[in-house]
Amino acid sequence: MPIRPFTLAVTDAQLSDLRQRLRHANFADALSPDSWEDGTQSVFLRRCLDYWCNEFDWRSQERRINQLPQFMTEVDGQAIHFLHQRGKGGQTDSSGDHAWLAGFLPGNGTVAAAAH
Repeated sequence: MPIRPFTLAVTDAQLSDLRQRLRHANFADALSPDSWEDGTQSVFLRRCLDYWCNEFDWRSQERRINQLPQFMTEVDGQAIHFLHQRGKGGQTDSSGDHAWLAGFLPGNGTVAAAAH
């Protein structure tokens, strides 16, 4: 189970494809368009899609993510992407996976704070 360094590199073609698919998403008719009772409020979801297609700066987030020490390995045939930062001055090393990604981003501080 070798561990290898990883750098996130999403191509422009992949981002274009994602935007295209988001723009062409099909929405079921909401039973109650202003309610969360039947699932995500359709008005809210449409605003999210508009943001993801027209305002979200993927390249900025990609740069933030790539500031972190990322790695790939395989466990039981499953590819695993994880972060690992060595502790300094006697601090414990810090590791994590996608379940905690927001906490790993620079500025959010979980990995950096745990390792420093």
